[in-house]
Amino acid sequence: MTNTVLKAQIDSQITNETTSNSITPTDVGVNMKELVNYVDQEIVKTLHVTLSSAEILALNTSPKVLFPAEPGKIFLVNLIYYKYNHVTTPYNTGGSFRLAYGNGNSFLITFADILTSVENTFAYSTPFYSSVKQSSYENTNVLLTTATSNPSAGDGTLDLYFSYKEILV
Repeated sequence: MTNTVLKAQIDSQITNETTSNSITPTDVGVNMKELVNYVDQEIVKTLHVTLSSAEILALNTSPKVLFPAEPGKIFLVNLIYYKYNHVTTPYNTGGSFRLAYGNGNSFLITFADILTSVENTFAYSTPFYSSVKQSSYENTNVLLTTATSNPSAGDGTLDLYFSYKEILV
């Protein structure tokens, strides 16, 4: 059950019957929904995304949106594990990869260009967060792009595994 479904159920079960000097059902419902928000934010979630060769070849001009913007939410990535699945031709570099917010200029992590390998390769990284305005992260896409240009040639795929939290603001 998602927190949205649970909150709707709480709302549907609240009545306006009260006794004098008591906590109203509405107060109870509001408190329960706040608890749902708190618990939901503490759950570490995972996401697996596989990038095709076509997506990799266009990463600079068409960054891959990993977490679409949602009003009232911030996505905090804790860990990224990436695995290159080599086929026959390695990619020519397009610069390092960037996990970024918004348009790609504000990046959290730059990680190794593992796509130039002639074998299956894997690595992992943790992002660096700095103190910025909440508006820099709230309701903003989290995307994958490259630093300088699109990679060229190449025919492998890239598996990305994320550990993250959704923060409701």
